[in-house]
Amino acid sequence: MSLRQAKKLLSQQRSLLDDQRDSLIPEFSRKKFSFVDYHISSDDSLSQPSSDNDKYSSSGSSESRRNVIVANAKDTNPKHITGELSSPSDPESEILDTLEIEDIPKKTAAKTAIFTLQRGDLNFKSEIDNRAGKPFNTCTRNRRGNFLSKMCWLIQEPVTAAHSKLAHSNMKMINYPDKSRTHSKAVLFKLEPSDDYLNVLSMFKRAVNSHDVNMIADLLKQSPLHIYGLLKFVDIYNLQNDKEEAFRTLKLALQMLQLSFHKDFSPFNLDQDDHPMVMMDSGLYNNRVLIVALLMLMIYCEKQTCYKTALALGKLLLAIDIRNDKSHILLHIDHYFITLRDVFQFLNFSHQFNKHRHKVLTGKSIDSLPLQFMLPNFALALALILHSGTQFKANLEDLHQFLCLDDIKQGIPYSFYKHSQLDQELDNISRYGKDASNLYLLRALILFPSFIITLVDTLKTKSIGDKKLVSRLKAAGELVTFPIDILEHIHLLEMHCMCTSAKNSEIWSTNAILTWLVDACEWLSTIYQEDSLIEEYQMLWALNYNEEIVQAICLGDMYSFSGISTAEFTHPHILPSELSD
Repeated sequence: MSLRQAKKLLSQQRSLLDDQRDSLIPEFSRKKFSFVDYHISSDDSLSQPSSDNDKYSSSGSSESRRNVIVANAKDTNPKHITGELSSPSDPESEILDTLEIEDIPKKTAAKTAIFTLQRGDLNFKSEIDNRAGKPFNTCTRNRRGNFLSKMCWLIQEPVTAAHSKLAHSNMKMINYPDKSRTHSKAVLFKLEPSDDYLNVLSMFKRAVNSHDVNMIADLLKQSPLHIYGLLKFVDIYNLQNDKEEAFRTLKLALQMLQLSFHKDFSPFNLDQDDHPMVMMDSGLYNNRVLIVALLMLMIYCEKQTCYKTALALGKLLLAIDIRNDKSHILLHIDHYFITLRDVFQFLNFSHQFNKHRHKVLTGKSIDSLPLQFMLPNFALALALILHSGTQFKANLEDLHQFLCLDDIKQGIPYSFYKHSQLDQELDNISRYGKDASNLYLLRALILFPSFIITLVDTLKTKSIGDKKLVSRLKAAGELVTFPIDILEHIHLLEMHCMCTSAKNSEIWSTNAILTWLVDACEWLSTIYQEDSLIEEYQMLWALNYNEEIVQAICLGDMYSFSGISTAEFTHPHILPSELSD
């Protein structure tokens, strides 16, 4: 190709690109409006073809404006972009200079139910594929809406025909009226084992009590689909550190349980109280096998860093046993919120859980404390979610305003938790910006100071964390006190703090987080000596805490966590005492 031909070809390409750019950047003559006024569903003009006169305006018309919504395929938080477009010589540079980005309005708590789950939320395989890459799939998918896809919502993998035929030899699920919930026509579900299952179960229990692994293996060969035997072998594989076989066996046990589910047993079906139709009586021995299997699956997903699936399974377990929480999910679930760092989902769950639970169990709506005022793990989790890696800094004026201590000083009738609504909480976070994490951390340490010493003990036991920082933390923690005599359930707080330290010690042991915590404790220890309002704030909180805890425990064993042990949070194969044999 000669030089003349090359220049001619280049000129043609430039002309073609200019024509395309002119056709893609028209001028719009629309009046400027805000995002809250933009309702695409109600704008009929957007769905109707317009004439040429409506599409374009002359260059001498009023201010030209364009409103667009830009959403990246990977970005789930679209931005509203507004900008003014005229007829400049370089339209592309003009666009970049005039665009203004407005954040989408905050969500409202009323539109988000805390137990709302989608089918994809329970698919841990999909979460792994999304993170590591999806392999080429040649299997045939079930048609959407068929019976099999609706029933297999827990383990979304097909079972063999032989397994399906033998499922009746294990258990079947039935439903019966929940007489304790007289305000609604709610039902409870329970598992009823077959006679063959019970006969083999007695032999398995004798083998387990004798600690004879060979006997357990022989029994499992004779009854390879016995759910109790499969779960016991999951424990054996975990002790042998054979994670692959442990998960394969657990998945088989869950598939057998899934085949016994009642047709109405599903987290996607809601009752009259907007609660998933999965409630079971955890006091019935036969129901525990499902709770144990789901708890094992949740811990497995956590260890595989599938935190979204683990969170969904935690919500499912809470929905099943919302009265008692014998699997102690409320002391696990904060870890998943921290790793996912979704502050709205966390606050919505924290604010709505007690209200929803009380409405489900009694049929009455009440104003209740958010979980960050009742459980230390939730109070500390909120600070960690908001923490952006900045160094600790605070001043007494902001702390007074944040805790509303000036109201106490002036004798104004005062509820210690002034921001009782989720929208007000979000506004509070927006007002303080990056300093919000520091203030929430200080409030958590004021309400739950025993966490500091329990964390020091945990870090020393595990030999993690910088030793100098741990020593500084211990010295500051001894100065941060709480008036124990005004708190009736101090033993519950100490137990909760120990479990929180055990569960999240790896997060707190990192140098950046540990330094942030130490600086906050040292600053707070000096404030204790200068400001007496801190102690008065603690006393006001203790009065509300005592009342809320008594009310919660009267509705069940929730928050008492009877039989709890820190070993549950350090050793995945150890179950809560009330769920073990």
